[in-house]
Amino acid sequence: MAISRKKRALALVVVLIVAGAVAYYFLSRNHAPEKTVTIYGNIDIRQVQAAFDDNGRLLGLRVQEGDRVKKGQLLADLDPVRFQDAVDKDAAGMAAQEQVLARLLAGSRPEEIAEARAEAAAAQATLSNAEITWQR
Repeated sequence: MAISRKKRALALVVVLIVAGAVAYYFLSRNHAPEKTVTIYGNIDIRQVQAAFDDNGRLLGLRVQEGDRVKKGQLLADLDPVRFQDAVDKDAAGMAAQEQVLARLLAGSRPEEIAEARAEAAAAQATLSNAEITWQR
């Protein structure tokens, strides 16, 4: 039984097509980088770190798990007690500085003025004494 030329040519074409398809499949696949691990499955987030500027206790949550959120949306409120202490401290410091300003605006006490005049008179006397001694 001799195989006809047409059947041989057809078999050769089929083999070339299959070989080309196999070669294309292996050469065109995107290979993941060596340090990449591909894992398939569901992602279940149990913990999220909200982007607060400071630490503190949560006063309340405004969204629940599964809710859709938008960029910039308020997710939770921090308890302001910790911040109120800092505000109270700064208010006390400001009140103390206001007292210093009031004392400076009111001027010196009479005792301080008398002391400064006495020191000036003593310095003038020392200067006069030095001039007399120098003239001799």
